[in-house]
Amino acid sequence: MILSFAFLAAGIMQAAAPDWRALDVNGERRWEWNANGVTRNGEITTILLRRFPIPARQGANAWSISRLEIRCAAGTLRVVETVNYSSDGIEGERDLQQTEFQAIPTTSIIAPVRDQLCGPAAAAH
Repeated sequence: MILSFAFLAAGIMQAAAPDWRALDVNGERRWEWNANGVTRNGEITTILLRRFPIPARQGANAWSISRLEIRCAAGTLRVVETVNYSSDGIEGERDLQQTEFQAIPTTSIIAPVRDQLCGPAAAAH
Protein backbone atom coordinates (compact mmCIF):
# COMPACT_ATOMS: atom_id res chain seq x y z
CA MET A 1 0.00 0.00 0.00
CA ILE A 2 2.75 2.46 0.95
CA LEU A 3 4.74 1.52 -2.16
CA SER A 4 1.76 2.17 -4.48
CA PHE A 5 1.18 5.53 -2.76
CA ALA A 6 4.83 6.45 -3.37
CA PHE A 7 4.46 5.69 -7.09
CA LEU A 8 1.25 7.72 -7.24
CA ALA A 9 2.92 10.66 -5.48
CA ALA A 10 5.90 10.49 -7.84
CA GLY A 11 3.55 10.58 -10.82
CA ILE A 12 1.76 13.65 -9.48
CA MET A 13 5.03 15.42 -8.72
CA GLN A 14 6.35 14.86 -12.24
CA ALA A 15 5.41 17.77 -14.49
CA ALA A 16 4.73 17.30 -18.17
CA ALA A 17 7.63 18.11 -20.46
CA PRO A 18 7.49 21.70 -21.72
CA ASP A 19 5.77 22.24 -25.07
CA TRP A 20 7.09 25.65 -26.16
CA ARG A 21 5.06 27.07 -29.05
CA ALA A 22 6.05 30.11 -31.09
CA LEU A 23 3.88 33.20 -30.67
CA ASP A 24 5.71 35.98 -32.41
CA VAL A 25 9.07 36.81 -33.88
CA ASN A 26 10.01 40.34 -34.78
CA GLY A 27 13.31 42.11 -35.31
CA GLU A 28 13.90 42.48 -31.56
CA ARG A 29 12.69 39.29 -29.86
CA ARG A 30 11.09 35.87 -30.15
CA TRP A 31 8.16 34.92 -27.90
CA GLU A 32 6.98 31.39 -27.01
CA TRP A 33 4.40 29.95 -24.59
CA ASN A 34 4.40 26.56 -22.85
CA ALA A 35 1.22 24.68 -23.77
CA ASN A 36 1.99 22.03 -21.11
CA GLY A 37 2.53 24.66 -18.40
CA VAL A 38 -1.06 25.97 -18.29
CA THR A 39 -2.80 25.76 -14.91
CA ARG A 40 -6.30 26.80 -13.88
CA ASN A 41 -7.40 27.87 -10.42
CA GLY A 42 -10.90 29.30 -10.20
CA GLU A 43 -11.15 32.29 -12.54
CA ILE A 44 -7.37 32.45 -13.09
CA THR A 45 -5.55 30.68 -15.94
CA THR A 46 -1.76 30.79 -15.59
CA ILE A 47 0.65 30.53 -18.52
CA LEU A 48 4.41 30.71 -18.99
CA LEU A 49 5.85 33.05 -21.63
CA ARG A 50 9.46 32.79 -22.77
CA ARG A 51 11.33 35.70 -24.41
CA PHE A 52 14.57 35.59 -26.37
CA PRO A 53 16.20 38.81 -27.65
CA ILE A 54 17.29 38.91 -31.31
CA PRO A 55 20.20 38.73 -31.78
CA ALA A 56 20.84 36.31 -28.93
CA ARG A 57 22.55 37.76 -25.87
CA GLN A 58 25.48 36.29 -24.02
CA GLY A 59 26.05 36.33 -20.26
CA ALA A 60 23.47 37.28 -17.62
CA ASN A 61 19.87 38.17 -18.52
CA ALA A 62 20.13 36.50 -21.93
CA TRP A 63 16.48 35.35 -21.94
CA SER A 64 13.50 35.17 -19.56
CA ILE A 65 10.37 33.28 -18.59
CA SER A 66 7.38 35.20 -17.23
CA ARG A 67 4.39 33.79 -15.38
CA LEU A 68 1.17 35.46 -16.51
CA GLU A 69 -2.34 35.22 -15.12
CA ILE A 70 -5.37 35.53 -17.38
CA ARG A 71 -8.92 36.17 -16.20
CA CYS A 72 -10.82 34.59 -19.06
CA ALA A 73 -14.27 35.99 -18.18
CA ALA A 74 -12.92 39.55 -17.97
CA GLY A 75 -10.44 39.21 -20.85
CA THR A 76 -7.64 40.62 -18.68
CA LEU A 77 -4.03 39.70 -17.94
CA ARG A 78 -1.27 40.51 -15.48
CA VAL A 79 2.40 39.61 -15.09
CA VAL A 80 3.10 37.86 -11.79
CA GLU A 81 6.77 36.97 -12.05
CA THR A 82 9.70 37.11 -14.47
CA VAL A 83 12.81 34.96 -14.10
CA ASN A 84 15.91 35.92 -16.09
CA TYR A 85 18.41 33.32 -17.27
CA SER A 86 22.00 33.53 -18.42
CA SER A 87 23.00 32.31 -21.87
CA ASP A 88 24.09 29.00 -20.32
CA GLY A 89 20.64 28.49 -18.71
CA ILE A 90 21.48 29.39 -15.11
CA GLU A 91 18.67 31.12 -13.24
CA GLY A 92 19.48 34.70 -12.38
CA GLU A 93 17.43 37.66 -11.25
CA ARG A 94 13.81 36.94 -10.23
CA ASP A 95 11.26 39.76 -10.38
CA LEU A 96 7.97 39.28 -8.51
CA GLN A 97 5.86 41.95 -10.17
CA GLN A 98 2.16 41.31 -9.53
CA THR A 99 1.07 44.06 -11.91
CA GLU A 100 -2.57 45.12 -12.13
CA PHE A 101 -4.91 43.18 -14.44
CA GLN A 102 -5.29 44.95 -17.80
CA ALA A 103 -7.36 44.30 -20.91
CA ILE A 104 -5.68 42.10 -23.53
CA PRO A 105 -5.68 44.02 -26.84
CA THR A 106 -6.57 42.03 -29.96
CA THR A 107 -3.11 42.95 -31.32
CA SER A 108 -1.29 41.52 -28.28
CA ILE A 109 0.97 38.51 -28.78
CA ILE A 110 -1.05 36.89 -25.96
CA ALA A 111 -4.42 37.29 -27.77
CA PRO A 112 -4.12 33.98 -29.70
CA VAL A 113 -3.26 32.12 -26.48
CA ARG A 114 -6.17 33.77 -24.68
CA ASP A 115 -8.52 32.78 -27.50
CA GLN A 116 -7.26 29.19 -27.45
CA LEU A 117 -7.47 28.81 -23.66
CA CYS A 118 -10.52 30.95 -22.94
CA GLY A 119 -12.58 30.77 -26.13
CA PRO A 120 -13.70 33.59 -28.42
CA ALA A 121 -16.02 35.13 -25.78
CA ALA A 122 -12.99 36.40 -23.84
CA ALA A 123 -11.86 38.44 -26.85
CA ALA A 124 -15.09 40.46 -26.81
CA HIS A 125 -14.11 42.30 -23.61
